[in-house]
Amino acid sequence: KDSLLSLVLKNAITMPSYSFCEGCSIQSYQISIEDFSRCAEYIRLDRFQCDIQGLSAAEIRRISIQYQCLENQLESAEEQLRDAAAEVGRLRKQKRLWFERMMKAIR
Repeated sequence: KDSLLSLVLKNAITMPSYSFCEGCSIQSYQISIEDFSRCAEYIRLDRFQCDIQGLSAAEIRRISIQYQCLENQLESAEEQLRDAAAEVGRLRKQKRLWFERMMKAIR
């Protein structure tokens, strides 16, 4: 880790911050001129996926799959909710009808 950090810092350029660094209130970061995917702050913090270059195709695919899975779960939950609401409506109507019958029988 230390040798990699020294290598990055030895041949580094300073860049404006990106998403991880902004979240940590870091105004700029140092990046190796030989490997733009590694910044000194990520090496220092033992983080492996630096988002200097944005999301990779694999990360975008993973996010897309997770999004679609949640979309499917949401649709299923909404369908169950509609079914449950219809059942509640049916039961209320049935309850009202039985109440009316009971009231007629008492009179």
